[in-house]
Order: sequence, then structure tokens, then C-alpha cells
Amino acid sequence: HEDGSYWNYTYDDRYRLLTANRFNSNGHIKAAYAYTYDDGDNMLTKVEPFEDNFDDGNYTDWTVTSGSYSASNNMLESTHTTNWNTIRRASTDGDNEMTFRYRINDTSDANTRAYIYPRYRWGSEYLWLRIFPGKMEIGQYVSSTSTVLDSNTSATTSQDTWYNVRIVSDGANITVWRWADGSMPTQVLNTSSATVTAVNYHTIEVGPNYQFDFDDIRIYSDSLNNTTTFAVNNANELTSMSDYNGTTTFGF
Repeated sequence: HEDGSYWNYTYDDRYRLLTANRFNSNGHIKAAYAYTYDDGDNMLTKVEPFEDNFDDGNYTDWTVTSGSYSASNNMLESTHTTNWNTIRRASTDGDNEMTFRYRINDTSDANTRAYIYPRYRWGSEYLWLRIFPGKMEIGQYVSSTSTVLDSNTSATTSQDTWYNVRIVSDGANITVWRWADGSMPTQVLNTSSATVTAVNYHTIEVGPNYQFDFDDIRIYSDSLNNTTTFAVNNANELTSMSDYNGTTTFGF
């Protein structure tokens, strides 16, 4: 691939795909996929990197530690008007890739902001991406000192527009791409000076009364995944599929 990433595949003696692993150019970040089958070659399980599109109307894989959120509209919406809205997902792999979509519904206040933490250890140590209507920044907080590592005032956000973001955290190197739906990704931020390299949580934080929505969150790391299970009948017909959105049944 142009970005230096590469894939590794394994197959069984019936040439069925068992694993597919995508590594970044340094081999530090792995997106892992695994598959199992029955004797009729029907797929029974599929393991993929963690994803949450909130189509089930909830955020059960996440923990709200401050404020409040809602997923009733099939997206993650910060809803508290007086407290900071903080939600997190436990993780242990500091080298990771995080992608998500976001939208700001009111950009009239220049101080409107959200923090996305690809590496959050505890309250005194974390790496952050900060999104304002008029700029994007990456930085870190270590030993009571907050440091901006890169800032881009050209990375502005238009009201009611969905944007896609990709954060690659590889050791001291942090790179951020962003693009609107239908556009090509553009690198907007980059640093090789990050000293926060471990993680306990992936965290999203939105200020009170700031109207941010998030969707299609994916995290590529060694510590998180999703599993989909399939059931088939004796005629090799798919009868049900269960994943993080619930169970779907099929009839013939």
C-alpha cells in the first residue's frame, strides 16, 4: 500500500481464509481478522477490529464517567448542558489506529470544542486531539503541564457537516487525517514528539452544551475486537447472525 502498510494471510488445508492481519509500515499496529467454519464450509464466526456504529440505539460497550450521552438517533450525542460529557472504552494497546465521524451542530461559539483521547492513562497523563470550529490540535498533558504538539487553523469545521477522522498513534509519532464525506483524506496534523505512549482508555469528552455528534467509531489495536456469529440449518442456509448490534434472523 502507498502508506507502507501490508497484509499477512493464513489459510487451512481447504484454502479457507483463517486470519487476515493488516500492519502499519512499522508493524506496530495490527488490524486482526479471524474466521471459523463448519464442515459444510459455512462461516461460523468472524472476529474483526472493534467498531460501534450505534445502530442498536445504545452505547453498551462504553462507560459514561461524567455528563450524559444518547445513542437513540443511531449516533453518539453529548447531551448534558452543565457538566462535561465524558465517555470511554477500556484498552491496553498504546499503538493503535482510531477512526470516527463527527459533526458540530452549532459553530457560533468559537470555544466549542471536543477532545478525543487516543491514549488516556489517567487524569494526569493523556494524549489528545482537540476539535474547535476554527482549528484542530494535537497535544498531551503530562505532570500538570499541557503542551500543544501541532495546530492547524486551516482545519476548520462547517456547521452540520459530517467529517471523517483517522488518528494513527505509533510510539512518539501521531498523525491525523480528516476529510468530509465524498472527499479524499488530507493529513492535517503530525508530531513525532509524543511522550504519552501507553493507554488505559480511549475517551471522548465534550464541553457542556456543545453540540457534537459522533458515529462509526473504529479502533484497531491488539486489545479490542468484535465477534460476529452465524447459525445455519441442515440445508446450509443462514438462519441467524449475531453481532454488536444484536441478532438478525433469516427465513427461506
